[in-house]
Amino acid sequence: MEKEYKWIRVVEAGNSPSGKTKIFHVINKESLDLLGVIKWNGGWRKYAFYPNSDTYYEEDCLNNISEFLEELKTERRLN
Repeated sequence: MEKEYKWIRVVEAGNSPSGKTKIFHVINKESLDLLGVIKWNGGWRKYAFYPNSDTYYEEDCLNNISEFLEELKTERRLN
């Protein structure tokens, strides 16, 4: 799964060490910097965004990340 938004791109980066869940990179489209990772959080039993240190976000980017997390939740429920 890959998703492109105005300022960021979310790309599948592989599977977790257990192989049960996926890992995604959140990348700044302009600078190509890795902003953070979306991966499974066992305590919450859902995917979560883990931002890299010294990164900052405005509401559009946060909404896009939230939208992607919702899509992952929906996809997981269907499988």
